[in-house]
Amino acid sequence: PGEKILIFSYWAQVLDLIESALQQARVSVLNAAGGKFAEALDHFRANSALTVLCLPLKRGANGANLMCASHIIFAEPSLMTAAEAQAIGRIYRLGQTKHMHVHRFYVARTVEESMFELSMMRHRQFKEKAALGFRAQDRDFRMLDLGTMERLFRGEKLEEAQALTEEDMIL
Repeated sequence: PGEKILIFSYWAQVLDLIESALQQARVSVLNAAGGKFAEALDHFRANSALTVLCLPLKRGANGANLMCASHIIFAEPSLMTAAEAQAIGRIYRLGQTKHMHVHRFYVARTVEESMFELSMMRHRQFKEKAALGFRAQDRDFRMLDLGTMERLFRGEKLEEAQALTEEDMIL
C-alpha cells in the first residue's frame, strides 16, 4: 500500500501485455509507451491512486524526477548498462527517503539467463570504471562480438573477461 512502481521494457507490446494483466488484477496502471509521454509522467507523480507506470527503456524518462516510486522492474534483461542506470536514477535522487528496490526478470535456462549474467558482469565493471573516473557520457559499451553472441544463444557460460575488455569501450 502506498508503493509506486516503474516497469521498464524494450518492447511496447510487452508493456501493453503487462498493463492489460495488471488491469485485470485491478491494479491501477498507466502506460507511458504511447504518445503523451510527459503528460503520463506528470499524471503518475500527481495521482496517488496510480500504482504502476510502464515505461519504454529506450525513452527511460531521461531527466525526470520520479522519486514518488520506490520499485523498478526490468521486464527483460538488458545489455545497456547506461540505460538501466538512467532508469534507476529516476527514483534514486538526492533527498530520496524511501528504500528502493530493483527487480529484474528473465526466463531461466534460456538466452535471457545468459544475458542477465552478462548484464550483471557489465554492471560490476561499469561501477568499477565509474569509481576510476570514467563517465557514462564519455564512454559507453559496444555491442557484443559475433562469437560472444553465439555463445550466449548456445547457453554457454561467459567468463568475466568476455563480458567487457578495454577494447570493448568506445573512446
